[in-house]
Amino acid sequence: MPARRPVADSADLLLSDAEAVDRATARLRALARRLQDDPATPPWFAAVAGAHIKAATIAAADLSRAAADLRALSEAARRSTAPLLRVPRQGRAGLRSSRSPDATTRYDT
Repeated sequence: MPARRPVADSADLLLSDAEAVDRATARLRALARRLQDDPATPPWFAAVAGAHIKAATIAAADLSRAAADLRALSEAARRSTAPLLRVPRQGRAGLRSSRSPDATTRYDT
């Protein structure tokens, strides 16, 4: 089982991945431009390269958005100062909950 990592680290990793996809997309775009007028380029290359460029652009945007969302989640958790405490229903310094059973509660059997 892989080790757990903090949310902020996962956000950094996703952002790094998004940047890597952006760089690869830029290289493919440059290659497509360079081969555009080359007679040796197969006729299908422009369409395939264009489809990959579009998919990679969408993937990079999705990764960036996920990284931003994780970063915001991490920051919100870091700013949160109130720990969540579970207090039993009965035993809150004598306070009775509207859900606490009392002598008038009737249970159907």
